[in-house]
Amino acid sequence: MRALQHFLQSEEPLLRALRAGLIAALFWMGGHVAVLLLRLVARRRGAQVTPRSTLGLSLGPLRALLVVLGLYYATAELELTGRIDRFVNGALYLCAIGVASFAGTRLLTFLAGAFAARLPDAERARVEREYLPLASKVGGLVVAAIAVSIAFHHFGIEVTALITTLGVGGLAVGLAARETLSNMIAGLTILLDRPFRPGQRIKLPSGETGEVVEIGIRTTRIRLLDHNLLVVPNADLTNSRIVNYNYPTTAGQATIELRVAFGTDVERVERLLREILAADGAVLSDPKPTVALRRFAEGALEILVELWVEQYADAIATGDRLRRAIARRFEAERIVMPPPQREVRVLERR
Repeated sequence: MRALQHFLQSEEPLLRALRAGLIAALFWMGGHVAVLLLRLVARRRGAQVTPRSTLGLSLGPLRALLVVLGLYYATAELELTGRIDRFVNGALYLCAIGVASFAGTRLLTFLAGAFAARLPDAERARVEREYLPLASKVGGLVVAAIAVSIAFHHFGIEVTALITTLGVGGLAVGLAARETLSNMIAGLTILLDRPFRPGQRIKLPSGETGEVVEIGIRTTRIRLLDHNLLVVPNADLTNSRIVNYNYPTTAGQATIELRVAFGTDVERVERLLREILAADGAVLSDPKPTVALRRFAEGALEILVELWVEQYADAIATGDRLRRAIARRFEAERIVMPPPQREVRVLERR
């Protein structure tokens, strides 16, 4: 007991060095033991400790922090003075900043991965492939710049001029690449807001209609109805009114306009039209098709038929098939569909 007390309280340089080494070794072992215990507790509770999990990302910084603390208390036990003390304290301060920067970068990576995990599979794969590497690099650069500024300030180095230079340089780069940055931010906005998704059919304000193929970092690719590829900057899409034919439902509407002669039994025409619609398997019963007498036109009665199909892309083919069926049925039932006509009278002046 006396020997232990003498070892702990002695001011001899050799014993101080031994105590300092023992403190550093204990903290080093404590870091490894803490990591092992955390892994054991997590496994017993059924959690998986992977390199990309919350616990997996925090184990490395925790162990490094304990090691740095051990070195700090070990140097305090040595009671160094002069340049050696300043050098050791500076080195430990830099190590602490490095650990904090490493932990901050991992935290940003984890948050970005958690955001991507909430997206659907197709969009998550694209975000992980295109956005996460860029976000990780930018976040790492920001954390590194903050760490360097803190380290310079600690050692009495003026960083105002450096920060000003970096700010001016960043502003110049931002102005030079403002269009690219605008499209990148707009692409991220589309992924977050999800006004449309790949595979859906949309209509642009300029009138083009097509299927969304891919939402990229800078542009969105749309396959038009003529199978040509239209590339649109993302910023143009976020600032425009887009018609999505597949949301909130994939059903599409088709309309058929036809003319029958005056004197035709409208009730009979409606009955025949409903029979034709019911016989076509592509026409949905909910919403129910409508048959309406639109107006009394020049030389005929105009009838409007509105129906819905499962997919908007099938509206054109279904409308064509129904028009052919209507023409055959009306011909068989001797229902006259007069062509458009207009009577023009020329008055002769005397």
